[in-house]
This record gives sequence, C-alpha cells and structure tokens, in this order.
Amino acid sequence: MIAIQGDSLSIPAKIFVPIINETMAGDTNTTIQDALEILNAWNFTELRNMVAPLIFEVWYDYYEQNTFFDNFESFGLSRFPNMIIPLRYMTENPGDPYSAVLFDDQNTSLVTETMSDIINASVHDAVNWIASQLGSNMSNWQYGKLHVVHFNHPMGAFMSYLNVPETPVGCDGSAYTVDPGGHYHKLVVTKTYLFVESGASYRGIYECKEKWDTSLILVPPGESGFVTGLLSPTFDPHCSDTFLMWLNNQYTPCLFILLEGDINYDGVVNILDILIIAVAFGTEPGDPKWDPRADLDKNNIINILDVLKVAVHFGELWDSPH
Repeated sequence: MIAIQGDSLSIPAKIFVPIINETMAGDTNTTIQDALEILNAWNFTELRNMVAPLIFEVWYDYYEQNTFFDNFESFGLSRFPNMIIPLRYMTENPGDPYSAVLFDDQNTSLVTETMSDIINASVHDAVNWIASQLGSNMSNWQYGKLHVVHFNHPMGAFMSYLNVPETPVGCDGSAYTVDPGGHYHKLVVTKTYLFVESGASYRGIYECKEKWDTSLILVPPGESGFVTGLLSPTFDPHCSDTFLMWLNNQYTPCLFILLEGDINYDGVVNILDILIIAVAFGTEPGDPKWDPRADLDKNNIINILDVLKVAVHFGELWDSPH
C-alpha cells in the first residue's frame, strides 16, 4: 500500500509520448531528437531527478496553450480545469470536426494547422523554454529543478524562516499521478517554476482487523504554529519537521492506543521522553518552562510521579504489546 500511495506513474505520459515520438520522427533538429530519445527511453514515472518528466510536463503545458489559447482568449474566457480530458479525445481523434477546428490556429488565417503541427510547435516551445531556464545542456535538466514545492507562511514574505522549506525544493509526481504533485498548467506563460499547488493533505494505511496500532499515516507540513499552555509563545516542533517525510513518502505511526510514557509521540518510550520531563521538572502551569505534555498524571505539577510513569514503560515501542 505504501508503494501504491507513492506511485508516480503518469498515465497521460503513457498515452501522449508515443504520439509525440511518432509525430516528431522526421524532425532533423538534433536537440529535438535528443529530447525524443529521452522520452522514448522513459518509464513514465515522474521523479524529481529525471529529465523526461520535465520535458513532458512543459510540452503538455504548451500543447494545451497552443491548442486552446487562440480559441478562448479572444472571448475573455479562461481554460477550465482538466483540459486533458478533451485534449486526450482530440489527440486520439484528430479527424473529428471539433478537433480540427480547435487544433487550427485562429491567428493564422492563411494556414490550417493540424494536430501534428501543434504537437511539433509544442515540443520546440518546451525544449526552448527549458533551455532558457536551465541552459541548453540536457545533462543539467531535472524535473525537480523546476517542478518545486513551497509552503508559504502568511508572514513568510517578511520572515522567510517561517516558510516550509525556506526556499522551493524539487518534488515528484504531477496532477495525474497517485503520488500527487499537481502544478498549475499555464505557468510557462507567467512564471519560471512549475509550482506544486495540489497534493494529498493526509494519507493513511489502517489495519482494521487486529492491530490498529500498526496503522501508518502521512501528514503534510505546516502543523499548528504555537504550543498551547505555555507562558511565552513557542513554535511547535512539528510545525516543519514532517516536511521531508511528506516529500519522500515516509510514514509515521498512527497510535490508536496511547503508549504510556511516550511524551513526544515518536512511538518509543526512551531517554528523549525523560529529557522533556527533566526540562520541565518542578514546574506548574504559568511557569516559563511548564510543558503540559510532561504532566502525565494531570495533577498540574511535574514531579517524580511523572518520571515513574515513563520509567515503568521505558523501552516500549508503539507496535509492541503494552
């Protein structure tokens, strides 16, 4: 199930790439042929360290733009989401009267463009645009250099350290993969990045029959910013520490049964839990070092009784009998 939820296989790429290669086979431009060779050898997974998904996604952006822009823009209409649905039909049925009308560029009255013309123009546009961003050497091209994710804090423009991460980083997937990293198509018109703006907000793998505590979850970054119950505002340690896990499809335990003594909820009772009590030892609500997590018996004072609760369960794991 982890592998399924992290699947970055692009079905649109499996559909369109063979058509691209067939259409562009006669192009003598060496740069275009190099790009086609990369696409032809691709397994259609959209990983951040690959070149092929970058070529494909930027090609698709231009293919959509070059097909529909001239038809909608003059009327002040925006292209609706999921244009891939009619575009797939048109590509697989280029002889359809509606397909022929939409593929023809309305701005060239003396020429009637076909699907092949639009595919060809879009490949050239894509290669030129990527080269303008990353240089002409394709060995320097990577999907994750332009397909990036960045969670902006409302105050991030003034305090960049609040953003998760501080600067954009490469991300796998696309809008049409199970591992979603959907970016806004049409970005090639206005920006220099394919910014990821959609993805799973929460994923879970649940064992519903016997051991509920073997369940796993994957949460996005950007949890609550402040720890409550403290005299002075303190940023929650989990405000950003889940980002790399989210980015790399890693999971954390989902504990349905409380593991007594696991103060930091990392799935094990160990010295880290003792340290949390030690820092707050002797404090009461309102004290600067008061930490409500360490008050295990909920008597509003952190003392030896809380230490004993951790000691009794020391070494226990979230998936062990307890």
